[in-house]
Amino acid sequence: MIFVGDGYTDIPCFSLVKKDGGVSIAVFDKTHVEKWGSAYQFVHDGRVSNLLSANYSEQSDLSIFLGMAVKKLATDIAVSSGTYQG
Repeated sequence: MIFVGDGYTDIPCFSLVKKDGGVSIAVFDKTHVEKWGSAYQFVHDGRVSNLLSANYSEQSDLSIFLGMAVKKLATDIAVSSGTYQG
């Protein structure tokens, strides 16, 4: 599972998804500099896999990371089920 969240109400989901082998991503609004420190705390606490700007455009870092996360999880599923073909 991949979970994208943006605040303290997402902490339980961040922790649960990451604990069970999923990818949890915290996003932040880069126009609110005063909130960056609290967003980074999610990384520091090990609750999220990555912290990225909430830019959902096609070539943004977030979109690229989401694509990589999907490929990684799909590969993990294929390997564990014995259907991986390289």
